[in-house]
Amino acid sequence: MALPYTVAVMDEALVTRAFPAITRWNRLEGSPRTHDFHRALRAEVRDALWMLTKQWQLGEFEGDDAASPVMARVCIDTAPIDRFQAASGPAETLGLDQPLEARVERRTLPLRAGTQYLSLDLRMTVGRRWLKMLERERVEGRLSADYRQAYINAYHVPVPDPANAADAMVCAHADAWQEASAAGERAMDGIAFLEYLDDPAHNAFD
Repeated sequence: MALPYTVAVMDEALVTRAFPAITRWNRLEGSPRTHDFHRALRAEVRDALWMLTKQWQLGEFEGDDAASPVMARVCIDTAPIDRFQAASGPAETLGLDQPLEARVERRTLPLRAGTQYLSLDLRMTVGRRWLKMLERERVEGRLSADYRQAYINAYHVPVPDPANAADAMVCAHADAWQEASAAGERAMDGIAFLEYLDDPAHNAFD
């Protein structure tokens, strides 16, 4: 079967524009939606793997560093950071044996919003840790009985009530409501236990 157009005829048709053609150009560029361009100019990268694949696609990895070798001399002065002051607090001595990020980047954990408890996953994690410690002490003979259920009863996760205005923050979110209901009165709230121990007059075995 012969083709209706030969290569020569197609070349001639393209040169003479005998048939309509659509040419599209596309490029990646920022599209700010605000009058403040500071964040757009930072060119933040959200997906490093995507950026690497685009570099591979555009042939940037085929580049050749053809510069001439040079020799450079650098003189530097160093001074260790031995003090640190947070936004709200006095200056503290910073030991060189401790990573700087552990002091500078730490944040306060949100455990409560008014009377509503937060960070349920962390609360249950601390509770499970305490229950494991109790079980270890019982197995090794340092406890006369198994007190785990007593701690669960005393510091249980309350079941959220949709009719109670105080539980509105939990019940308004379906996943949070389901998680809190599943753990309610079955898991130990370890943070509530630690808050009880904040009082020097209280003891872990009260």
